[in-house]
Amino acid sequence: MCESKEILPSQRGLQLSSLNINKLTTHIYELRILLANNDVDIILSIIETKLNSNTSDDEVHIPGYEIIRHGRVKKMVGEGFASM
Repeated sequence: MCESKEILPSQRGLQLSSLNINKLTTHIYELRILLANNDVDIILSIIETKLNSNTSDDEVHIPGYEIIRHGRVKKMVGEGFASM
């Protein structure tokens, strides 16, 4: 059996991520640490953020990333979406 490093190319490509985080404000510190310790170029989406109009962008800011938020118009379970 081959080890993965023998199968994967030696050059690093673009690193993407998509995350399902139940209530982003509760897990923002964990996410900041995860991203600080890993080379992720683009986060395509974070779903089930449960962000609302009372949550400021500063509360969920991650250094080196830009946040684009889109909340649901109607109140629903798991509301909120953020792209960074």
